[in-house]
Amino acid sequence: MEIRAKYLAVGMFTLAVFAAAAAFAVWLADKNMGRGTAGYDICFTESVKGLSVNSDVLFVGIRVGRVENITISDVHPGEVRVRIAIDDGTPVREDSRAKLDMRGITGSSIISISGGTARSPILRAAGGKVPEIPAEPSAFSAVVSSVPQVMAKMERLLSDANIAAAGRTIQSLDAVTESLAAQAAAIESLPAKYASAADRLSALIARIDEMLANDLAPGLSTFHSAMRRIDDTMLGVGPGMAQFAGQGLAELRLLTTDLRSLTQAATRAVRKLENDPRRFFFGDQNKEFDNR
Repeated sequence: MEIRAKYLAVGMFTLAVFAAAAAFAVWLADKNMGRGTAGYDICFTESVKGLSVNSDVLFVGIRVGRVENITISDVHPGEVRVRIAIDDGTPVREDSRAKLDMRGITGSSIISISGGTARSPILRAAGGKVPEIPAEPSAFSAVVSSVPQVMAKMERLLSDANIAAAGRTIQSLDAVTESLAAQAAAIESLPAKYASAADRLSALIARIDEMLANDLAPGLSTFHSAMRRIDDTMLGVGPGMAQFAGQGLAELRLLTTDLRSLTQAATRAVRKLENDPRRFFFGDQNKEFDNR
């Protein structure tokens, strides 16, 4: 009985686990079904190699849906129309753009949708039609499309005129190189010339030093002796100069005054002599009238 009871308990536990798993699966399915999807069309004018049904669709790097259908346009055979289904509520805007991207090194492709700008309105269906997201070239397509332009630029760069100009430039460089090689010997001799000039300058400086020591030094000694004698003379004359500045200047001032008076008297006498020499020498000859 105990063994049967254990088997019964294990069986009931197993049934409970299966029931819980089934309930979880149903809940998950209901949740996924409750979350709607929105369909969008994308028209590519380039190769969609590597893209297939159920390929991922990314919105700003986040997986939001998958590819539902890939068809070739009946009107424009070079166009490929791709129908995608992405989570409802994904903010696809009118300025959002879709492009193909490579996934790793497997060669498979995915669709990437840009977020657009915040001011742009949400992209919605018009007239019951499925909204279309504009496509832009992928990075690989941009590189491929730029190859002809690069080749055209290379052709212009490698034109006959440019090649001839490059040849002339190389010839000019060769001529300059030969000229530099010819002048290399002269350039190498410059340090020796500079060394010789430096030696001559050193000898000149030594001669100037010798001249200063032999000629200028005695002259400076003589000048110094003369200045000392002048200094001694001034010291001896100093007391006499001080005495002259006191009493001598006063006497000199009196003498100057007397000389000025004498000069004025002599001037008056000279004027009288010039005006009437006779009267100056013989006096006044006319007697005064005496009315007595």
